[in-house]
Amino acid sequence: MDQYLYFILSLVLLFLWGVIFWLRTDLRRKMLRAGFIGGVAGILAELWYFTDYWRPPTLTGIATISPEDFIVGFAVTGLAMTVYDVVMRTTDTAGERPQRRAFLILFLCGLLSLLIFGTFLNYNTCIVSEAAFIGAALVICVMRPDLLRVSLLSGALLGLIGFVLYLILFTWLAPDFWQTYWLLADTRLGITLIGVPVTEIAWYASWGMLAGVAHNFASGRKKIPL
Repeated sequence: MDQYLYFILSLVLLFLWGVIFWLRTDLRRKMLRAGFIGGVAGILAELWYFTDYWRPPTLTGIATISPEDFIVGFAVTGLAMTVYDVVMRTTDTAGERPQRRAFLILFLCGLLSLLIFGTFLNYNTCIVSEAAFIGAALVICVMRPDLLRVSLLSGALLGLIGFVLYLILFTWLAPDFWQTYWLLADTRLGITLIGVPVTEIAWYASWGMLAGVAHNFASGRKKIPL
């Protein structure tokens, strides 16, 4: 059963993505574009996470790159970028100055932080990535204060989605999953909330904070009522 849990998670996330894609035609283009970027990033991120964060069973083996990595990255990124629009019934329109160069700099700084703190200084890679997501989101919100609410609510909503799915799929259906495959179990970072690792909730929330505003920041678009 453990071998299929990550795959089931990816399918559930993809289903939620599909619901938004079907309901909101105005969001489809950015969901597809950002989703593919997120899918590739999901694969690359696991190369770091396998070293010191978790070693999950997948369709292709234990702690190996798998289709689930792409699907989760694809779906989570699309959800992060649109969950605010769905809940608050907003859409994007032009009106602000595009910040593509600034966003590229933030991206490179985040990648550099992973290399320095995660690879060379041996800080936990998941914690480093969460800090990088939050740091980049804060910089964006300082430059675009109108996106602060979007960032916070996107993070809260995506964190809630992650918590509920993990509670059902892992804590209830496979209560020994984290103790077996999570490398932070029984460490000072191994804090859980009703059996769900706080680091997992934080990952979803921090990614939601960043991905929820990245497109608006880079493209110079703002939120208006639908």
